[in-house]
Amino acid sequence: MTDTDKILQALARLEAGQKALQIDVKDLKGDVQGLQTDVKTLQDGQKSLEQGQTTTNLKVEAFHAEQNEANKEIITTIHDVMTIDAKETTERFERIEKHLNLPPLK
Repeated sequence: MTDTDKILQALARLEAGQKALQIDVKDLKGDVQGLQTDVKTLQDGQKSLEQGQTTTNLKVEAFHAEQNEANKEIITTIHDVMTIDAKETTERFERIEKHLNLPPLK
């Protein structure tokens, strides 16, 4: 084998190696594009989750406000009932005392 043949074989191997590298670079570019797409998808998902969290926080705040208002209404109603009931009980005792000719309690 002459020097020229050896050089031609070396060049052929170099060309084959270069083609393999070009294929690898092309594959890597595809992988990078796929990763960029995945990152974009993840960012969109994170943004959606953040919006959902904000919506949930607003709903929780609204629920707490409604719950506080409902509690105030319940307490007011209970107080009113107790006041009315106490008044009616007092009046009833006074009528019973009067009916039985008992002296009023001091």
